[in-house]
Amino acid sequence: MAGGIVLPRVSIIISAFNTEKFIRETLDSVFNQTYRDYELILINDGSTDSTGIITEEYAHRPSVRVFHQENKGIPYSFSRGVHLSSGDLVIICGSDDIMEPSLLEKEVAFYDSCRDSTIGLVYTDGVVIDDKGNYIRPNMLSFDGIVSDNPTQDLIFMQDFPMSSFLTRRAVYEKVGYYDTAFSSISDTDFIIRASQFYRFGVIPEKLLRYRRHRQNITKLGSLMMLKNTINTLNKNKDVFLCKGVPDYLVDKSISICQEGIDLSEEMGPEKAHAVTMAKRFIFNKFYRLKRDNLFTQNVFAIFGAGLPGQAAKEAAEYFGFKIAAVYDNDPVKEGTILDGLPVIRGTELAVTPPLYPILITSIHSSEIRQQLDSYGYKEIHDYLSFF
Repeated sequence: MAGGIVLPRVSIIISAFNTEKFIRETLDSVFNQTYRDYELILINDGSTDSTGIITEEYAHRPSVRVFHQENKGIPYSFSRGVHLSSGDLVIICGSDDIMEPSLLEKEVAFYDSCRDSTIGLVYTDGVVIDDKGNYIRPNMLSFDGIVSDNPTQDLIFMQDFPMSSFLTRRAVYEKVGYYDTAFSSISDTDFIIRASQFYRFGVIPEKLLRYRRHRQNITKLGSLMMLKNTINTLNKNKDVFLCKGVPDYLVDKSISICQEGIDLSEEMGPEKAHAVTMAKRFIFNKFYRLKRDNLFTQNVFAIFGAGLPGQAAKEAAEYFGFKIAAVYDNDPVKEGTILDGLPVIRGTELAVTPPLYPILITSIHSSEIRQQLDSYGYKEIHDYLSFF
């Protein structure tokens, strides 16, 4: 209570720029929350479509404040939203993402039950959808999605967090600062790296967010700019990584992967180069966590999935002291092709001839592959592990 005014427990911040196709669904998901003690700070960041008109339709609702500004970009808008808000807990939701109805209720309950001041951020699992709402990935948290007690280590390559699910204590912003306007993209990643120096993360392993991935996600930010911002973020936070036990050579490796992507853009175009680079950083992150967790006694593996992540698996595996001995894929077109010196074997062969090594699923079709392996009698963790 401030001056006799009862302040909301939670502040929801949404900054929108030209998301007229999605903003209504996002806002409806906010108003459908089962937890009601919140305020909504809604910022129209200089949209040139009907986003601003749509946001005004919600301005009359209780606990909703709508602000219009010239286009300032994501980090400025996020920081402004936090400054304008009053809740002890803050969540910043993308203007095209969808919260499941119980997201806030369960995250607030997590804080209430754990009563651990060292936990400064709580997040959930989520699914990935396209611009039409179709599911394109069944989950966002794989075996390493539940962060370790040293979350800084989980952020060196690429941890695919559902960012719009992060419920953050206001004290975290007061401790580490706000969103860096030097980064037109990934300022949220820079923020959680800084937060990880002082706070642990809590996780609710339930799919409570629908993260929307569509062409505008990348094109409006610029795929090359995202890679450049990633390099700058890593360089900026080298001291944070070092003090949390991440040696400079790992930071430099992550930087070099991004630089390779920038160099590749001249050959294959920026969007394809960005996709290749993100797949490579993603798979490096998985092998780094595999090495740290010691889930298997063996150092030799088979992979299931010969797409972009699988194509980076040999390099990542060898970098961390592992070896890839066999490659499987369900695509008949890939059968018999050579990937890093190994012939691609049809996945159905695993029903007849088990491999000599544990299987790592390196495909976005992990849900179907897991069901396939389960039907063959394979056991997760013992016989296979999904990187997705």
